[in-house]
Amino acid sequence: MTKRSSADVAFLLIGGRSVLSAGITVVRESREHVLEQVDGLGDSDDTWGAVGQRKFTIEQEGFFDKGTGSLHEALETADPQVLMLAPNGNSIGDRLVALSGVITIYNVLPARGEFHKANAAYKADLGPEPSARIGAPLTARTAASDETDSDDWGATEAPYTTGTASFTEGSQAVVGTTTIWTAAHVGRRIKLNADGDWYKILSVADNTHLMLTTAFGGDTAAGAYTIAKTIAGAVYLGVSALTLDEATNLTITVEHSINDSDWDTLATFTAVTSAPAAERKAITDTIRRYTRVTWEFTGAPGGDQTATFAVGIGRK
Repeated sequence: MTKRSSADVAFLLIGGRSVLSAGITVVRESREHVLEQVDGLGDSDDTWGAVGQRKFTIEQEGFFDKGTGSLHEALETADPQVLMLAPNGNSIGDRLVALSGVITIYNVLPARGEFHKANAAYKADLGPEPSARIGAPLTARTAASDETDSDDWGATEAPYTTGTASFTEGSQAVVGTTTIWTAAHVGRRIKLNADGDWYKILSVADNTHLMLTTAFGGDTAAGAYTIAKTIAGAVYLGVSALTLDEATNLTITVEHSINDSDWDTLATFTAVTSAPAAERKAITDTIRRYTRVTWEFTGAPGGDQTATFAVGIGRK
């Protein structure tokens, strides 16, 4: 078992502000599966059932700080903010807690004979991704353009494409020809290749008949199709410092690949012109096995540009 200590906590970004050095002493993660008591009259034992809802909360404690870019500046807004916590290091592939969170509690605690304290709690309104990790470590970058090393997420299950499938506009029913669909396909995504839109599989009646969770929205057609175990998720950006010099902005892109050599754009963040800045972008299509982060100072960088940022990638 690998043991971790406070020295392993690499960064905490709140809305892009790097607040770990602002006197934070404790950060807690809390995950809860919501249960409801389901026993009835006459039952001798309590029985509980999971309602399918999850809650996630982050709490922090520390010293009160009201300077520019400080913890107080980060916490005094009630708007949702992107949180990025690196509890186990600052290398590509290290674990990352990443979410968009709403501050529900912010307490400032003056006390006689003590330094003032502050604590806060956040509840996730988007995320967290269950397997998020660092795609670009938090560090200062000065190159006009560059890329990180790639991150290997491991092999994924091959898509199922045997036979052909017939889709009908406005219908949830899909009929296969020479297909062998099974219960294992329930919950996965299917698309008519010529149409391109993905639909979730609700049920499989037999080898050649399945139902979608929503009606097919394209034109009635039959042909090649793909069933895939979609690995969607989200990407996160936190920019804590930025000097553009003569550049126009900073553009940061997450790319993915099936073979670590042929790269396609997965997501491009909104161009950054000032710091602090943060953003979360949802990914609905499959995130491929390999990922990396590229960046570019656009315009005419004069050589004194610098940006301190981190990127997180979450798959689910």
